[in-house]
Amino acid sequence: MSLLATVVAGTALGVLGVSGLAHLRRLDHLGRSLRRQALPRALRRVVTPGLVAAEVGVGLVGLTALVTGFGGAQLLRWALGASAALYLAFAVYAAVLVRRRQEVPCGCGSEHEVVSGWTVARAAVLAAGSLWAWSFTPGPVLSLGLGFEVALAAVGSLGFTTLVWTLPAALHDPGRGVPNGQIAALEAS
Repeated sequence: MSLLATVVAGTALGVLGVSGLAHLRRLDHLGRSLRRQALPRALRRVVTPGLVAAEVGVGLVGLTALVTGFGGAQLLRWALGASAALYLAFAVYAAVLVRRRQEVPCGCGSEHEVVSGWTVARAAVLAAGSLWAWSFTPGPVLSLGLGFEVALAAVGSLGFTTLVWTLPAALHDPGRGVPNGQIAALEAS
């Protein structure tokens, strides 16, 4: 069970870290997404840096604790708990956006991704995974030695992080809600 908990923890924390670094690299994109979601300007000024700091901080600190054991089990448990809280907040916020506003960018990847049921599901699954891994508090990956289990944990975490990170973009249908005759015109422009 420890290996599976390690992969789940690595995936949840990895997605947060990747998301935070992507937001840090493209703060303008995050700001535009929040504006299109109708978040008031004053709130955007607080949410943008706070969100980036939370994602980068929790993701990278948690991954460091998971891989090296730095900070012990308490730091890893804190990071997984904070990860679960962030993902739960993302799921609730995305569900509200899906219910109230159609076709707004999710702010989680490319500018073409819109908030959808997949966005809500991804955040909810990552929240549940974070809580599940928190309940097991996997030991540091490097304490497993440099054998098959470490390679499996690393490959599994990286693979699932990539899959989960790209899920909304892969499942986005840009032609949704566009009459068939207009799809060709949109693609030509």
